[in-house]
Amino acid sequence: MVSDFDSAVVRRPRGTDVVMSPLPNKSLSGGRGSLYGCWRSVIADIYWPRTREGHRRFEWLLFLFWALATAEFSALVVGAKLFLICLYGWTKVHEQGLRIVAMPKGHSWPVSNGDFIPQGQQFYHYLISVMCWFVIFFVTYLPLRRILPKKVAKTA
Repeated sequence: MVSDFDSAVVRRPRGTDVVMSPLPNKSLSGGRGSLYGCWRSVIADIYWPRTREGHRRFEWLLFLFWALATAEFSALVVGAKLFLICLYGWTKVHEQGLRIVAMPKGHSWPVSNGDFIPQGQQFYHYLISVMCWFVIFFVTYLPLRRILPKKVAKTA
């Protein structure tokens, strides 16, 4: 006889296995009452709420500030470092502490080791920076938005 606190494999009629957790009444398969299902619903409520919410107070300020801040961080820090890693490799960037010294428009970009990045390769920096911005902004904006206070209902 297997108790609720023992790990066990339960055979379903269709032949699929369900791994039971050592916690009582909690399976790891993702169904109702499972540990995975609990965290999945919390994350889903943050990114895809069940009810349609209106805009929150100061949401446009958060959107504007966070979009500009993450765009600058993506272009100058993350995108530049990943671009140098694509050009020189991880070990050379790490050992020599390479960085892009300046990014003048219409000219080659100087690197801290004396090399210059020609204009033809600067488009790759743009692509890397845009992809980093999409990931950083959209992953972090929705949870930050939930922190903002809800709009106060106007009374007549």
